[in-house]
Amino acid sequence: MTGISKDMVKDARQIYDVFNDFADFVGDRVLVGYNSRKFDSGFLVRAGRYARRIERFRHFDVLNEAEKYSKNNNLENAKPETVGQSLGIVNPEAHRALSDAITTAKVYLELKEQM
Repeated sequence: MTGISKDMVKDARQIYDVFNDFADFVGDRVLVGYNSRKFDSGFLVRAGRYARRIERFRHFDVLNEAEKYSKNNNLENAKPETVGQSLGIVNPEAHRALSDAITTAKVYLELKEQM
């Protein structure tokens, strides 16, 4: 699905090795993500346990607003690509971290304008 091979990440540090740097970077900011409450937050909680640092990050899950938008605009689903396309936003490299993050930010900002 992602196109990420084991060879691409063989030298990558484990999430619990970088967790403290990530938590320091986030600080008291709100994390904005797509399906982040159900999906990403679980990884962060587990990484925090392994890093022996419990953080309670605040989240804004774009999926909640995307579902409302999808329903109000008769879209077939609230997937990032469906909602993005409806808003004129194209993800040039879906399932790649940076591209997904940029696309999520664009969708968030567009939906925020419409709220």
